[in-house]
Amino acid sequence: MTPFISIVVPLRNEEAYVERLARSLLDQDYPKDRYEIIVADGGSTDGTLEVLRRNDPEGRIRVLPNPGRTAPAALNVAIAASRGEIVTRVDGHSYVA
Repeated sequence: MTPFISIVVPLRNEEAYVERLARSLLDQDYPKDRYEIIVADGGSTDGTLEVLRRNDPEGRIRVLPNPGRTAPAALNVAIAASRGEIVTRVDGHSYVA
């Protein structure tokens, strides 16, 4: 059986990079029903969240608030909300092939 995977992403003000990231995560050839994408946003004040919404019309990316505003706090928020048998971290400036 294909394991369920949680992809957790700490973000804050990543407007310049988040479209590439979102597209790379949403366009994986892994079964869509076998992975989730959880973003913990540390209070972005640029267009980060709008770019995410625009690139995710199906609502597959779950955005959670990260009041701690740091990457470690974001990971704690996202991992606590994850359902995956496997949890992997992806950073805002990256993308997945």
